[in-house]
Amino acid sequence: QSILPVSAAELANRSVFLSSSFASEVVTNVFNFTTEGPSTIGSISFLYCTNSPIHEDPCTAPTGLNVSAFTINSQLGLNGFAVSGATTANQIVITRAPALAASTSATYSFGSITNPSTVNEIVYIRISVFDGINATGTMVDRGSVVFVVDDRYDLSAYVPPYLTFCV
Repeated sequence: QSILPVSAAELANRSVFLSSSFASEVVTNVFNFTTEGPSTIGSISFLYCTNSPIHEDPCTAPTGLNVSAFTINSQLGLNGFAVSGATTANQIVITRAPALAASTSATYSFGSITNPSTVNEIVYIRISVFDGINATGTMVDRGSVVFVVDDRYDLSAYVPPYLTFCV
């Protein structure tokens, strides 16, 4: 009997869109990805880290980030998810009754997320799809996305008053 290594499939077409990338702002995060399927899916985890996109590495939480009060604004593709009690300050977890799903393009919009407070910080989000509820069981798909917390640009201009006469 031989032992074969087991690993999760790679999520395809991954992306994240933030309504604002400014430090400490309350924002909406929109995630897009395609699952490998067919597989049983019961929960999805979005883990925010500053040190690495690699799932096996320890995670350093971004300073000032808070996703614990997030809301699900919309879900397309794989749906029927609710906010999980396994959510923490740097990890969104959505859960549902486990169900078999084919390869599916999914979009999730989450609101009430407070961006990290450190300017110019790189944030990796490790997305993990599990066959059990509350980010438990076997990880069936995974992938990472990244964003940068921007510095605010303050633009101002002064246009002196003037009159133009034409004859």
